[in-house]
Amino acid sequence: MRKIFGRSILLSYIVSYAAVMAVLFIGVGIYVNNSYASAIHESIVEENTNRLSSLRIQHEEKLSALINIANQISLSPYITPFKLKENALKAYYLKEHLVSYNAENFFDQLYVVFHDDEYLYSSGTSMSMDIFTEKLMHYEGIPADYLNSF
Repeated sequence: MRKIFGRSILLSYIVSYAAVMAVLFIGVGIYVNNSYASAIHESIVEENTNRLSSLRIQHEEKLSALINIANQISLSPYITPFKLKENALKAYYLKEHLVSYNAENFFDQLYVVFHDDEYLYSSGTSMSMDIFTEKLMHYEGIPADYLNSF
């Protein structure tokens, strides 16, 4: 009887020791997991914030370049408002003038639109605004009529 009783006491000590160690192990594991998860989250947030800052800076640089080009075009004595149907030769000169802006900058095409004209001008072509907004420009959720009015 003593051996069975001694073994059961030893067994109960081992089980209780294992239970206490398991609770400690699980507690430490949860703490480490939470601390690593929060550190990873903070690292991801910081990295994405840095990327967004870099993109913002690039966007501002490109926007200022576009504003400078728009100022140069608007102040150019070679570019005056006209209508394509009335003076096609001015459209040709405008296309030649726009080629110099496309060669050195970050965009593929530079488009010029005059308020009183229904045509869009670029260094490659001239086309109707209706055709451009209905066939070539597709923005999700923005109808062609809104682009025309804009």
